[in-house]
Amino acid sequence: MPGDSASLPSQRVPHEQRWVVALAAFAALRVLLSGALFPFFNNVDEPAHYDLVVKYSRGEVPTSLGPYSPEVVVAARYNSPEYMHTPEHFGGRFRDPPEGAMAAAAEFAAAQWSQREVNKESAEPPLYYALAGLWLRLGQLLGLGVFHQLYWLRALDALPAALLVWLGHLTARAVFPESALQRLGVPLLLAVFPQDTFYAVAPDMLSPLCFGLGYLGVLRFGAAHARPRASAAGTGLALAAAALVKLCNVALIGVACAYLVLRARSLARERGARSVLPVLALLLACVSLPIGAWFVWNRMRFGDWTGTAQKVARLTWTAKPISEWWPHPLFSPAGFYAFWSELVASFWRGEFVWHRQRLAHFGMDIFYWSSSAVLPAVALIRLPAAREARSALWLAAASLASGIAFLVVLSLRFDFGRCMYPSREHPYFTSGRLLTGALIPFLLLYVHGLDRSLAFAASARVRWGALGAIAAAVTASELWLDLGPLSSAYNFFHLGR
Repeated sequence: MPGDSASLPSQRVPHEQRWVVALAAFAALRVLLSGALFPFFNNVDEPAHYDLVVKYSRGEVPTSLGPYSPEVVVAARYNSPEYMHTPEHFGGRFRDPPEGAMAAAAEFAAAQWSQREVNKESAEPPLYYALAGLWLRLGQLLGLGVFHQLYWLRALDALPAALLVWLGHLTARAVFPESALQRLGVPLLLAVFPQDTFYAVAPDMLSPLCFGLGYLGVLRFGAAHARPRASAAGTGLALAAAALVKLCNVALIGVACAYLVLRARSLARERGARSVLPVLALLLACVSLPIGAWFVWNRMRFGDWTGTAQKVARLTWTAKPISEWWPHPLFSPAGFYAFWSELVASFWRGEFVWHRQRLAHFGMDIFYWSSSAVLPAVALIRLPAAREARSALWLAAASLASGIAFLVVLSLRFDFGRCMYPSREHPYFTSGRLLTGALIPFLLLYVHGLDRSLAFAASARVRWGALGAIAAAVTASELWLDLGPLSSAYNFFHLGR
């Protein structure tokens, strides 16, 4: 890779873009292969997500926490026991995938289960499920059977994975036009980022893409270009899309809108209110109207604005008065460590289990949560000289902090009753996938912090070497952890032959 340079010479741009294209292709291929090696259905609500995709593919938008679709029952024959059971449970080895009468028995058991359970994710925002539903319909038109439809749905994640790498490059180039390390370091880490929910039937892959587009649009707000209204509308719709993918992204959107208002005030003093306020109003309308329409739908169909009341009741959570928030283990050193270490580790590597054990490497988990605390802090202490870059990093930090604060508030707010996660014994929201909307802003901070931490080294090779070592360690750890799923008799490489 090219070393750092004082500028971005035009003759080097095609060379740099070739690197980014290669990284985007690698990211897409990695997501495809990883999605194929994990069997169905993983422990992170994949049956519920698949059920919603099937319903949306038929044009059925849920209006209550309804039962599972018959298609989920049919797909149960491909359900691997390896996530939630150990080999000892089956006498020392896992049974082979069921066929014939055994497959019919598996479907019968799934049918009984589907009659007892309801899909608690039914009120989730619709954007991913609508897109995936169209993708599923295309697979059905191509004649794919149920098994291949499942992996066809996972393959959908490859396109946003590639686009995310390219978007990371565009954003880093906008913030750090003079640093090759950061222009290529952000897309490099995006290409190898090991969040395992990106390999599943789940909406999480769209979160960093949608909010990343909105984040870049917010940074460009007020810049000199020919079509400010089109840019504002695109930025607003991207931010709205982030909320219509995952409701938790509302916290990030709130920070972005607050930044826009402050930015507009400054620009209005320089250019006049008439040139700025109509563009801001258009952007905010494009954010608020789609989100508002979804909230109204929830109120009409589910009885509350966010659509979460039925799910909360089903999970046996109860809201606590604010006066009861403070005696919480999160405010103790041990509790804060438990929250932070698991949240950040799962932000990087995900939450899959295998044989009832988290797919995690202890040493890499320590690296994930410690480096994610130190490097962004260094980035904020040693901010770049350019005012635009400083503003971008502060916005990145505020976005990430708002996502963490949202999970802190949820952890404090509820008594979790009989729920297994979070629970009364471990009352923390530590699902890092809920923070992935802020992935590009986080990596801007992370790579800049790495660059500033090694600024003592005269040669840029030291910084490139450190960045390459991180990418190599992340990739090697993921390959090691994936050896178990790779050997599964239930994954695509075995059943798809």
